[in-house]
Amino acid sequence: MTQIISRRRKPNAKDRLLTAGLRLFTDPSKSGLTSRQIAQEAKVNHALIAYHYGNVANLMDAVLDRCLADLQEQIKPHLDAFQRIVREADKETLSSAFKQGIQHVVAALRGEKSAALLRALTMPDAKLIDNVYPRFTAAVSKPLFSGFAELAAKAGNCDKDSLEAAVLAQLLVAHSMAFFRGAALVKEHLGVASLVAEDQ
Repeated sequence: MTQIISRRRKPNAKDRLLTAGLRLFTDPSKSGLTSRQIAQEAKVNHALIAYHYGNVANLMDAVLDRCLADLQEQIKPHLDAFQRIVREADKETLSSAFKQGIQHVVAALRGEKSAALLRALTMPDAKLIDNVYPRFTAAVSKPLFSGFAELAAKAGNCDKDSLEAAVLAQLLVAHSMAFFRGAALVKEHLGVASLVAEDQ
């Protein structure tokens, strides 16, 4: 009987540069990073940044894409569950369904993936990246808005494409983004501790 040995693929230089970029670009104490610093962190020749990414700005762009993809992956199952809960609820149970569904979305927005993205979005070197906020909107805010529009439409007995549903959905997105930016401040000043477990 022949034994099959499974070997884990070693990260190539491109992957190592992306991982090093993710570590450095999302570190609040770092700014003005050079290709040599990034290559040193990745333990590769600095010329490989130009070979794989063209320049440091393009590598930063890839880091932002990775952060957005990670956060999307973390939030999507919770958003899907939230929409399902809202769809299945009737008017009497809509309020409790909202609380039940939104807890997990808020927890995801407060998780480590969102912390990495927030650091990436606010890093001093982010000015080198094109279309940062439109990309964030497409990846995170639009899916949130869609789920909240469905909730608002059901609560207000209106069409989910109506102005009323859009305004309410936008308010809920803004509220959720406040958790993304700083949950402790929001909880203290708006009294919404019931939306999230106290130990989170």
